[in-house]
Amino acid sequence: VPTLSGAQLRPDKVGTLLMDDPDSDEYHAVCDPEKPFSWRNPLVFKHLVSEAKADRIVVAKAGLRAWRIFADGSWQEWA
Repeated sequence: VPTLSGAQLRPDKVGTLLMDDPDSDEYHAVCDPEKPFSWRNPLVFKHLVSEAKADRIVVAKAGLRAWRIFADGSWQEWA
């Protein structure tokens, strides 16, 4: 299974900043509010699901909106 390189997931390429939340065990995908669904880019989404499969809480954020991504590939708006 090929792994994703950091170069493939560069924020300027995919429109999403991927980061560990320093205050929790959450993994965040932070998107430009002008492109709130850039976390749905297939490369980014695959990476987010893999983080969720590693028992992480994965949250995509854009402005005031947020979505939780689950290990089975489903997602829902997150309060």
